[in-house]
Amino acid sequence: MNTRSLGICFQGHGDEEAFTDAQKGSLLRLFRDIYSRHRVASSKVHGHRRYSDNKTCPGTKVDMGEIRAMLDPMQP
Repeated sequence: MNTRSLGICFQGHGDEEAFTDAQKGSLLRLFRDIYSRHRVASSKVHGHRRYSDNKTCPGTKVDMGEIRAMLDPMQP
């Protein structure tokens, strides 16, 4: 995946606590910028865990469905 994807890393441990509101806000701003240049659909946003059986990234306390829903209405 490293040759055909873009990775975004967050500080913290998503197995211990969910993203903070500040982290979600940063992700939203970053994704809007990426979307404006590359038109990446929110349905294409996945956690590292999707591609590796021995990863939990971004963490078990991070709901990727919620993250995708937050990114979906891409209105600046």
